[in-house]
Order: sequence, then C-alpha cells, then structure tokens
Amino acid sequence: MSESSPRRSLPKRIFLILGGLFVFTLVFVIAVRIAVLGIFRGIEQSKVTGLAAIYPFASYSSASDLTSWGSTQISRSAALQMRTNLFDHSVEALHRTVSAHHGYLDDLRTESRSGFGRALSANISVPSADFDAALSDLKILGRIEEISEAGEDSAIKLATAARHLVASQTSLSHLQKLQRERRASCVTQSP
Repeated sequence: MSESSPRRSLPKRIFLILGGLFVFTLVFVIAVRIAVLGIFRGIEQSKVTGLAAIYPFASYSSASDLTSWGSTQISRSAALQMRTNLFDHSVEALHRTVSAHHGYLDDLRTESRSGFGRALSANISVPSADFDAALSDLKILGRIEEISEAGEDSAIKLATAARHLVASQTSLSHLQKLQRERRASCVTQSP
C-alpha cells in the first residue's frame, strides 16, 4: 500500500481549515447578534432603565437624518434678572418672545423692593438655533442685571423624565396590586 492514500493532500487540508474558520466565524457573528438583541429586549421589557427607546441596530436613511435629529434636540437655557419700569408689559413681551422662538419658561419670579422698582427673574429654554435671537429680543425688555447661560441635550432630559414616569407607573401598579390583595384578604377574613 502506498503512504499517500491515508493522508490527504495539502490543498485539501488548507481548504478544510479555511472552510471551518469561515463557518465558525459566521456562527459566532450570528450568536453575538442574537445575544445583543436579547439583552436589549430584556432592557426594553423591564422599562425601568429608560433605555427601551434605544435600538442597537437602528438604521438611518441618510446623514441628514442624524444631523436634523441632533440639532432639534439640543436646547440652550438662560437665567435672566432684569429691572423694568413697565413691568406688566415686560412680562407679556417675555411670554411672546419666548413662544415666538419655540421656547418655554422654566421659572418666572417677581420681586419688589421699595425704592428699586420691580425685578423680574426668569429661566427660559429655547432651541439652540433660536437662542441668540431670543436673547437679543429679551435684552430690549428692560435693564438686564444678570444673565447665565447653559446648554443641554433635550433627548437626555426627556429620557430621564420618561424613565421616572415609567418607574412611577410601575410603583403605582405595585401599590394598587398590594391594595387589591389586602382588600381581598380582609374580605376573606371577615366573619
């Protein structure tokens, strides 16, 4: 017998090794994807973490989708302290200016000191694209004593609020369940 029959040829061995590596890599990639999707489904089902809105393999049709998404979510806020002689007019103009620039008032406070007139303190939030125009419109309303600016990603704020809402709803449902169980146990125990 010849020695070459039990042994395979070198090209066959290389082909089998490369084929095995390809199949192993393919199975590994599929298993990792299934595991990651399972993890995110578990997060979504718990709804307590607030990450349910994040999908790991989200596809965007173009780069403009990402640009427009990011630009509308960034807001800037300012805390103003101003003095004005026409106080009621200034408050009305403040409301009009903030709403015209697609913003909202976080906090509005008034203060009256004898001899100094009335002071207005306001915290406003507007989209970053409208911030400079809104600030210049607000400076016309009266004498600005102090301005502090801040920026934030509104998506994070909304996700945090949604997470707190879901956690509160979960707590409420647990409390309602306990209340029903307690009522049921009281009814069964009464003579």
